[in-house]
Amino acid sequence: MSIMDTILLADPAVESAALSLRAIRKYQQDRRTHGVKRVDLYFKDVEGDWLESFGEGEGEDLPLTDAEKL
Repeated sequence: MSIMDTILLADPAVESAALSLRAIRKYQQDRRTHGVKRVDLYFKDVEGDWLESFGEGEGEDLPLTDAEKL
């Protein structure tokens, strides 16, 4: 890593932007390499029945609000 990279990555916002750009570039490279099948690299069970079960159990992991605790 160069000194310029070290200086730029010292700021959390710049580091976050750099990580986002790196992820975008990887996704684009995967598109060139795998084509439409790249979706299988990022998502499990693309062809499954996720649409039928969409929304089920969604609120189970969320903490209760003050109004719901009463």
